[in-house]
Amino acid sequence: MADKTKKKWYSIVSPTLRNAVIGETLAYEDKSLENRRLDVNLMSITNEPKSQNVKVLLKVDEVKDNKAIASVIGYGLTLSYIKRLIRKEANKIVDSFEYLTKDNVKVVIKPFMITRHKTNKNVLSDIRKKAREFLAEETKKYDYNELVNIIVSNSLQRSLREKVSKIYPLSSCEFRIVKRV
Repeated sequence: MADKTKKKWYSIVSPTLRNAVIGETLAYEDKSLENRRLDVNLMSITNEPKSQNVKVLLKVDEVKDNKAIASVIGYGLTLSYIKRLIRKEANKIVDSFEYLTKDNVKVVIKPFMITRHKTNKNVLSDIRKKAREFLAEETKKYDYNELVNIIVSNSLQRSLREKVSKIYPLSSCEFRIVKRV
């Protein structure tokens, strides 16, 4: 029989998420790990039950010293969580827009907001307009890795909710999808 090479264990680390260890994987060689995509539940990284409804999409960029270094290329809410948030007596506001970060990375952010009660279309368009303005200003302040960290920590969503709630009170303000273009 021919000599078979053994697979090695590689730990997956993400410097974007404060050098969090994502997990481990098996591979024959370093090159087979590059450009591999991982879909990970955020709760398994942060150990916070509140973040169990969030999926993070990672891509392995390089391998150093048996460590696969992965960057965050996407963030999204699970479909079941979105369905639980929607109520019959409230309005859903969904938008999609491209923004540029401080380090000129294009990011698509899709905010998902739910009002407390039914309201008219003028108020809904004012909320959408205010959200776009706020996100355009905020994304220019941060580079991509900082932006991902404040989105994962939910602080950008809280700030957006405070700004928009001055127009009309919201029951929920989340980012349905955030992805690097």
